[in-house]
Amino acid sequence: MAQNSSSTICLAILIKPNTKLSDTMLLSAKPFIDYWVVCSQGMEEQDQLFVRNNLAGIDGHFVTSPLSHYGEAKTALIAQAQKRADWVLLLALNEELCVLEPGLRLPANADVGVVDIAKSSAVVSEARLFRASAKVGFNYPAAEQPVLGDLEVGFVSSFSIRSHAAQPDWVGGTVANRFLLDAVLGEFEIDADLLMALGLIELSGGQLDLALTHFDGISKLAAAESVLWMAHYLSGNICLAKQRLEGAIHHWQAAFELTTSRAEPLFRLAKMHFDKRDFDAAALFAEQAGEIGKPIEVNYHEPSIYTHTAELLKAQAWHQNGRSEESIESLQSLLEQNLSQAIKNQVRTVLVEIDGAASKPTQVTR
Repeated sequence: MAQNSSSTICLAILIKPNTKLSDTMLLSAKPFIDYWVVCSQGMEEQDQLFVRNNLAGIDGHFVTSPLSHYGEAKTALIAQAQKRADWVLLLALNEELCVLEPGLRLPANADVGVVDIAKSSAVVSEARLFRASAKVGFNYPAAEQPVLGDLEVGFVSSFSIRSHAAQPDWVGGTVANRFLLDAVLGEFEIDADLLMALGLIELSGGQLDLALTHFDGISKLAAAESVLWMAHYLSGNICLAKQRLEGAIHHWQAAFELTTSRAEPLFRLAKMHFDKRDFDAAALFAEQAGEIGKPIEVNYHEPSIYTHTAELLKAQAWHQNGRSEESIESLQSLLEQNLSQAIKNQVRTVLVEIDGAASKPTQVTR
């Protein structure tokens, strides 16, 4: 609880994509809060249960946001939390509350409380306490700290925050989070690895056009083959989602020409042609994808393509082209392989559909 017994505190948490839940932060804050609000793109039931169990005995609620603009999402989160208590305490999941006294001392004559945050390289001061009446906004992407305007600010010495500096896997250690993009762009020379990190961040937030811009930029720079392959492959996926089919074909073909031992681009081409009812091309690409072995020493692959998905698509394309007997033989051969029961069940389902359709008598229209 707050040291001023008449004041209540609401914990506010913004969960960014691909961020692991942490009981350390939740449990360290629990003794001092009266309510909590968690904002995310949408949490699985088990994740919601994880939060509720760690904060058992304290009321709270979840807010779903597309998180396409972190500044707006964070501003809305603070506004939600301000409705629940006299003060809002903003924490990230990779942080731990370090309390030096029995309670959190709140600023007596200020709207905002600034606290020390111990990070891996230095100690910084950030605004993390906000009075319910404070009009606070966060800008994207300039900084993670709020825009305080004319608000009265007071330094809080009764507690500090320790950051464990956990970084999501998809960032690759290059960019800590989306709020720091401007700082990163000003601090580091643009290279392929940085563009890949920025593109993945934008992609995770649903910013497809921005991600495509970053990935396209990689082809103009000196880049490792694996990075360039990933840029083309993901660009193809984005182009397909945007219904830019020529762009998708260009990028997937470029990815395959870079690394002919990887089946993913061929499978994507096969699936696209199948959906467009070009079954000859679909069968050709699916067959080529199915003949490629699993790649060695790569940091990304789609294992289902190497086990059964390409073979299923090839069989379905053959069936659509009137080659049902070959399709059935291919699926029966697939069932003889050492596959999991779940995969075999999928194969049997397709086999039954094709076998049943092939055995129906042809109706002659008079």
